[in-house]
Amino acid sequence: MWRTILAVVTLAAVTVVGIGASGQAGAVSDKVTCGAVAQAATDMAAALGDGDVGIADVKKALHDVATKLADAAVAADEGPLKSALNADVAQLNRAATAPDDQVMNILHEQESKDARDAVNSRCGF
Repeated sequence: MWRTILAVVTLAAVTVVGIGASGQAGAVSDKVTCGAVAQAATDMAAALGDGDVGIADVKKALHDVATKLADAAVAADEGPLKSALNADVAQLNRAATAPDDQVMNILHEQESKDARDAVNSRCGF
């Protein structure tokens, strides 16, 4: 079961590797945003290692990546990519704060899948 959680969580993190926005004064470029998101995904994969972790570790990794992705979204310009990233962050936070037996259910809910798919679509994955 934990390997399944690792696979879903890693997919959620890798899904957002290409997020970015530009144009607003003070907003960071796509390249900078993508770098921050890629680093968050890398950090999450490292935290989860080979998947032999407990639910507390999974929830902490979800929380940590959601925090990093939220920070990347704050720095990004307004637009569809930022909106998609914020939606994905919301779903990751839901899973991170859910009762232990509900984490996988949340990650597999249509709303969570749609959030990941929106990011994929915006990034051209």
